[in-house]
Amino acid sequence: MPPREWSLVGVHDVVAAEVPDREMVVCGDTRRTFGEVARRTKSIAAFFGARGLGLRRERSELEPWEGGQDPIALVMHNGVEYIEAMLGAYRARAVPFNVNQHYRPAEMRALFTDVGVRAVIYHRRYGPLVEAVGEGLDLVLVDVDDGSGVPPLSGSTSFEDVVRTPVDGPLPVPSPDDLYMVCTGGTTGRPKAVLWRQADIYVSGMAGTDDTTEESIIHAANAGAGAGGPWYPVPPLMHAAAQWTAYSGLHQGATVVLHDDSGPFDAETVLALAERERVVLMSIVGDAYAGPLVEELARRPYDLSSLVTIGTGGAATGEQHIRALLRSEERRVGKECRSRGSP
Repeated sequence: MPPREWSLVGVHDVVAAEVPDREMVVCGDTRRTFGEVARRTKSIAAFFGARGLGLRRERSELEPWEGGQDPIALVMHNGVEYIEAMLGAYRARAVPFNVNQHYRPAEMRALFTDVGVRAVIYHRRYGPLVEAVGEGLDLVLVDVDDGSGVPPLSGSTSFEDVVRTPVDGPLPVPSPDDLYMVCTGGTTGRPKAVLWRQADIYVSGMAGTDDTTEESIIHAANAGAGAGGPWYPVPPLMHAAAQWTAYSGLHQGATVVLHDDSGPFDAETVLALAERERVVLMSIVGDAYAGPLVEELARRPYDLSSLVTIGTGGAATGEQHIRALLRSEERRVGKECRSRGSP
């Protein structure tokens, strides 16, 4: 019998059933458990299903570059709702995808047209952009209150109303063939979409293996990375690298910590959150993040004694910054040893 393949929702449901009360996602003052996210995302799936969004054609009927599921654009900065929106769309067998909120309207309009967007989930501050881009398109709109004071668009449904949608009947059963889609940030020319089967991205980028079983997922949640402490993808979830860090942690039962990235990168905020949440892993993007973090660590000390791993990718990280981060760790360990009277 060949090994079982996994959809992303399939993995999440195993973890949520095993550790329903463990915190899953933390951002600002909002904290959600695995069990809460499972319930809320089922309501999101019911909401989209009631509006006819989901599967159009099975993967077996399509060419590799074709999509047979309704695309749902995420015009959002970081937040618990970003993860919930993705999993809710996957449950409906639709395809959520990242949108760079810094696109020019013409770029975003071209992307929406190319992909064939059917729905948009957006933070309210981006409402005017979505309105301009979506003019003339028949879109289902869902707004996330971000405290910006910007009113929702006409005909939009609030995210909190969506997650209260009754689940009156059976939901679609996601398939390992369902798509995971990421759109480029626009720095390499015209924005374009990249497609993976969920079973493939789970193995290649989200902590899965070719021989993953329900038992191995449960073991990881109880005794592996999930039990070790929170994971912290520092980049925006709008970037694939942050999604891969987040889902790699979630698929092993780890709590994922996020920070509000709607403003400029702030090293003090990033390190203070890592200190407060006692994170064990951080992922960053090259020198653009490493440089300010090194400067902030030199400015004042942070208790990062829980931090075991800093992963960096997506851009080059200079040796001087790598050495500086290692020196910061060496100084911390040295202080701990001296405080315990060790040599």
